[in-house]
Amino acid sequence: MQMNRSITKTLKTACLLLAVFVSCPAMADNDTEVKLGYCKENSVTFELVQDRGTGGSALYFPETTMQMYKGNYVTSVRLDVQTATAEDAVRIFITHDLDEEPLYEQRCTISKGGWSTITLDQPFPIDGSALYIGYEVTGQYYLRYSNRLLAGEEYIKTDDKGWRKYTNIYSASFYALVDGDNMPAGNVRVDHVYMPGYAVTGEPLKFSGEFTNLAPNDVDNLTLTYYVDGKAAKEETVDVNRTSYLATGSFEASGLTLEAGRHDVSIELTGVNGKEDSDPTDNTTRTKNVLVIDEFTPRNMLFEVFSTEKCVNCPQAHAVIANTYKDFKDVIELGHHSAYYDDKFTIQASLDYEWFYTNQSMLFAPAGMFDRTCFDDNLPMFYDVKSPVTGLGSSELLVIRQEALSVPAFTTVNIEKSLDKEARKLTLDVSGKALLPIDNPEKVRLYVFLKEDSIYTETQNGASGGFYQRHVARLSMTPTWGDPIDVENGFEATYSADIPEEWNIDNMYAVAFVAYYDPEDHLKCNVLNTTELRLAEKTPTGIGITEADKGAADITFDGEHIIVPGGYDRLCIYDMSGCCRLNMADGGTFTA
Repeated sequence: MQMNRSITKTLKTACLLLAVFVSCPAMADNDTEVKLGYCKENSVTFELVQDRGTGGSALYFPETTMQMYKGNYVTSVRLDVQTATAEDAVRIFITHDLDEEPLYEQRCTISKGGWSTITLDQPFPIDGSALYIGYEVTGQYYLRYSNRLLAGEEYIKTDDKGWRKYTNIYSASFYALVDGDNMPAGNVRVDHVYMPGYAVTGEPLKFSGEFTNLAPNDVDNLTLTYYVDGKAAKEETVDVNRTSYLATGSFEASGLTLEAGRHDVSIELTGVNGKEDSDPTDNTTRTKNVLVIDEFTPRNMLFEVFSTEKCVNCPQAHAVIANTYKDFKDVIELGHHSAYYDDKFTIQASLDYEWFYTNQSMLFAPAGMFDRTCFDDNLPMFYDVKSPVTGLGSSELLVIRQEALSVPAFTTVNIEKSLDKEARKLTLDVSGKALLPIDNPEKVRLYVFLKEDSIYTETQNGASGGFYQRHVARLSMTPTWGDPIDVENGFEATYSADIPEEWNIDNMYAVAFVAYYDPEDHLKCNVLNTTELRLAEKTPTGIGITEADKGAADITFDGEHIIVPGGYDRLCIYDMSGCCRLNMADGGTFTA
């Protein structure tokens, strides 16, 4: 990159003044200059500059950062601009105060748009004090910005009103490079860390996390210090895959056991390759409240799906759900036909549950809730807003299920039924009790639903031909927000219903769950346990073959495969739970 420079600079310290009269200092003999900035390399957005005047960006580096580089030098900067600039239209500066004369400044010309490296005419010595490093450019329509790599304080100038703090989520496409003989030996930043919320007495807690290497030396191991209830409790050193400069590494740790009770736990990365971290200000995780119990009782997860016949993307989502959860008996699904218009399957309770979308930018489907819980602390990738409602990709389904079931059963919940199938009259007796101490037991409610699975319809958007609706909420036997119960001393409740003729009893289930309800906070309605019970007296015990009265096909089952000769009008295959697994029309010979 060729560029013309004028050597106009202001030197404000004796060290800098002396540097004018001596040769430039020798830089360290290594291959890695340290990046001093907050952005990733590729620009993704921009900020408009008023009337193509003078705009700029400035990065602030506190003393805690600059002390790491004391005795080294800022040797160059890298800057991404929209187009080539006029002569000397770029001003690079280093200062203690954006409103004062700079410690160093340099003007230059950039010959084409994109990233340019601007070598400082005189390397700037770092004395460990806080600095602003920035640039101004005249004649550009906009300033380029990148995704953020690191958190940091930034400022922007886009008009004649001067510098103001930059508060967007991006970072200026600009950074400095530091070189010298006094680079930090180790400096990592802790990123996201998975921290368990529950554990069994005497069994190790399992942590996993990510970190970024901010120093030139590769990272081979980390020293972790566990803090329990505000006090350092234990130290553990873990090996990691060799992690190079600015790369992200991962670690796993299981060196902490706790006594029964509730404990506040955090982790600090206190060592890198056996030495202290040069900047410990970004090395501590959030604090997690951990409940340690003597025995872990497994539970079921309530999986509520928002889906309607008007949703063109919902059939594919249901296929993903069916395939992902087909082998899991601990997932109890309940479908709400709401959030994306309503249809003939919508009930009022489902509409009322659109409240859970609070903080989402809009109502949408397909979507789901897992135990009515927002797992954003451990799974921020799936919960980017404070809402228990999230997407339904296969990775979400698997990872969130695992997180939900890491919570023990706080209560039991049981259903007994009395069904007069001919009269279509149903009575349910629901009971349960607390298994663990429950905070705010007065806010715990019991919810009971009837649902119907495999409802055939020909009016589903996004489906070719017929479609079988899954686990549709048909009736809320309790009020929308449940019935209050005495969960600490045990509860019993009885519910009755007349089942409409158009509902297929053989495909119906009762679903009961215990959950908090806080009308002021949609994030405090977590489900404590769930169960379901099939209403039909008989459940298929093997492969059954039913043919239409046309006498069309000689369908056979050889013990492993269903063999269907061609020429049929429609072929449907149902699983043991009554769910339709295959629906084909006008087909040839088929083997499943």
